[in-house]
Amino acid sequence: MPSSAASIHSLTAALRKAAAYARVPENWRPAGPQQQALVGILPHHADGAGLPEIDSIATPIHGDLVQWFAQRGWNMNISPYNPPDFGVGAILDVLSLWVHPGEAKQKIWDGRVYDVVSMRRTSPQERCEFAFHRLPPDQQPHISQRGNTPENLAVSLPTRNPGETICMAMWRGSAPTSIFDLYNTVQNLRIGMDRNQLPTPTGRVLTFPMVDLAVDTDISWLCQMQIPQRSPVTGGPVIIGEAKQKNRLRMNHTGAHAESATALLLLGGMAPAPPTHLVIDHPFLFWIERQNVAQPLFYAYVDRSEWKNPGSLG
Repeated sequence: MPSSAASIHSLTAALRKAAAYARVPENWRPAGPQQQALVGILPHHADGAGLPEIDSIATPIHGDLVQWFAQRGWNMNISPYNPPDFGVGAILDVLSLWVHPGEAKQKIWDGRVYDVVSMRRTSPQERCEFAFHRLPPDQQPHISQRGNTPENLAVSLPTRNPGETICMAMWRGSAPTSIFDLYNTVQNLRIGMDRNQLPTPTGRVLTFPMVDLAVDTDISWLCQMQIPQRSPVTGGPVIIGEAKQKNRLRMNHTGAHAESATALLLLGGMAPAPPTHLVIDHPFLFWIERQNVAQPLFYAYVDRSEWKNPGSLG
């Protein structure tokens, strides 16, 4: 299965910016199970509002939104719009450098050469070095290798950002298929992970692959979610008409760089009807109505035997 990545903090920042621009409360009304799931976890991401690594914009000018993303290295392909519609962008950009850089090496796995990072503990008491944490034994898909003994382990690596660690754990279960599947998988690991460090003696080695990941994350299910309250800025409810997210992760022996960009097109007028595709492929009724005439002028029931090109209407 292909790799995936997501940031709900990036998405939350975009939703927050949209409400602030429209000058309405952040009372998003969900329509559908995925939107309901998002609204349910939004309060858990409120503490991301003050993150210095998040930047955002809201603008009624399409060109300004495109330029804002381009200046930060993103092409989000949001459809053109005009007021009262407006666009929102939010970018999470976290550069994390290892406290103790590793060594760049190469490793052969399954007959293929990979660029990897190798780290070695220099002190058993050093808190600024990587640490192993045990995972619950019932979580069998999460199997790491420490020495020659297979164990359910996660690893945490401190970075130079205050209070920040990066965690990794091998995953041999099914690949996450959606932003919520990925979120729940990570959450279950975090909850089950023993925060106490396992004894990690001097000389213990950690090896992990370098990463260069860039993915488009499907958040199109956000469309039609709205704040029904009338906006004094747009004159109508605030409705999501288009939603896109792109994510990048680069990791090597010096650290990791995680980036997430979210773009929203907000419809400021009345809510459009969801697209409908009607296919008449059974016998049908036909009739002609005219204003100020009480009864149909003509009516018919048309069976398949009459489904043919008349050639002309004369």
